[in-house]
Formats: sequence, structure tokens, C-alpha cells
Amino acid sequence: MSNVKSRLVVIDCDPGQDDMAAIALACANANLNVVAITTVAGNAPVKETTRNALDIVAALKLSIPVYRGATNPLLQRYDFPEEFHGATGMGTAGVEFATAATVEQPTPAAQRLIELIEAHPNRLTIVAIAPMTNLALALTLRPDLAGKIEEIVFMGGSTGRGNVTAAAEFNIWADPEAAAVVLRSGARLTMFGLNVTEEAVFESSRLVRVGEVGGRDNPLVDALQFYFNTHFKFVGQGAVGAPIHDVCPVAYLIRPDCFEFDDCHVDVITERGPAYGMTLVDQRERQPAFDTRQKNVKVALNVNQALLADMVEQALRWAASRTATETAT
Repeated sequence: MSNVKSRLVVIDCDPGQDDMAAIALACANANLNVVAITTVAGNAPVKETTRNALDIVAALKLSIPVYRGATNPLLQRYDFPEEFHGATGMGTAGVEFATAATVEQPTPAAQRLIELIEAHPNRLTIVAIAPMTNLALALTLRPDLAGKIEEIVFMGGSTGRGNVTAAAEFNIWADPEAAAVVLRSGARLTMFGLNVTEEAVFESSRLVRVGEVGGRDNPLVDALQFYFNTHFKFVGQGAVGAPIHDVCPVAYLIRPDCFEFDDCHVDVITERGPAYGMTLVDQRERQPAFDTRQKNVKVALNVNQALLADMVEQALRWAASRTATETAT
């Protein structure tokens, strides 16, 4: 897809249909070497997100180790968004991948993150597409490692409105205290908030084309169709497609030119109240002299939707061919 440099990647996720698409996009690209998948409670309980990650890895015929992470956010407690992602995080009971042949690794996710950063100093990119609990635990235990991560690219927050509340986007709101730890850690950070990811629309016509791959029923397509149908319930049947939020950080690693950015100071509101979980993004061109806060995050502001959708369709067609073969009778 592109001749960008090869990267060692960990995907920290809570599958989730759009997490599945992000995993497929990463694994379909030869320039990304996914060395681990870590899971966390988010779209569903961590037991379910871990099972989903194992099922996705098995269905795509991959040999990526999966590590279970945090069961709960640091302080926040909430009901899992079953209405949007289904009770298991992947839709209805009718969406079934082949049973995973592999099992989760015994090392906790936060500990494995520490080990991988130590083993690959300044070479490991972490794709965070879930609440940041695992990352916060790792960086709290070893704050010295923040500067040894090549980059943390994350889907979360917004420069404007939220989705779970008027102010807050789900991944940050689900564990604001963890996000604050990561944003204040000094690590190199690149943010893909709702202001961009809601423009990352994957058209229904493209999903139809993906569904034609293999010519048979496909759990990957079924899971994405559940996600699309739920989106249409919220926004109306006239929508041309649905945003697949979590593919954005992965797409950036493949084609950085797919996005436009600005360097900003970003922090998270952790005081309880209407703004709890909000990402406060300072986009002022000039700061007063007394404001000495550093610009700590590269914030995505615009996306080339057509280029992104082309990349995702290509990756999902690759994934559908593998999952269709897996489920053939």
C-alpha cells in the first residue's frame, strides 16, 4: 500500500467491530509487524474483548499473541455499550467466528507492554484504540519508559463535541484518569479524535463488495453489518455508510499523508461534572507568555476519506477471503 518504513506495532484494543477492522488493516500491510495484541475492558468486559481478539486472530490465520489487560478502569465505572456493540462486543449471538485454536498468554497486558518497550527501545509503536488503562498502568509502574516508545497513536477524544456525553468521547470517558496519565507522560503522542474519525466513513456499497469475497457467509462481514445497522438506527437510514473510527491510527502508520495535523497542548478533564472525560485541545495560535504548557500531542484535524476508505476496503477484502475460507463447509 505504501513504502513507508517498517514498524513494530502493539495493538491495544477492546474488540469491537471497528477494532476488528483496524487489526485487519494492520495485518494486511507488510510494513507493519504486529508483535502483540493487548486487550482491555471497553466496548465489552475484558473477558469478551479477549475472546474476540483471539477469535479474530484465529479467523485471519495469524500467529499474534494476545494478552489480557485491565478488568476495570482506574476509577470510572459504567455500563458497557451493549446497545451499540452487542453483549459480546461483536454483535448478536448469530455472529460467530470459528473457535480460536490459541489461548491468551499468561502475562498481564501492562507487564507485557513494559517488556516489549524494554526489548525494543525507540522502535515500538503502540496503537491505542480503547480506554488507556493498560498503558497508564505500564507508565505508572515504569514512567521512565515513556521516552522509549517510538509513538503512541490513539483513537480517542475530540477537538469539539463528544459522543457518550456532550463533552466526552467514549474511549477517553471510559477511563479519563488513565488517559490523563498517558497524555502527561511525555511520550510521543498522535491523536485521532471524533472530529476526524467521524469523517472516516466506510460506505455501505463498499461493505457489499467485501461481502462478495469468497461467495459465502462470512462472520467478519456479519459483524460489520451489525455495526452499520446500529449506526443507522442512531443517525437514520439515509446515511451512506458508517465511520470506522479505530482504523484511523493504523491508516496513519501506512499513509501519513492521509491526514492533516496540528501540534497542540491536550489534557483530560478528570473532575467530576458535565465535562468529565473531555479532551481539552488548545488550538490557539498564540499562548499568553504566562502559559508555559508544552504542545504534547500531534492532533489530526482532517482526513482524506476516499483514500482511507480505499485502504480499508482492500484490507477487509483480504480479511474476508481468509475468514470465508476459515468458515467454509
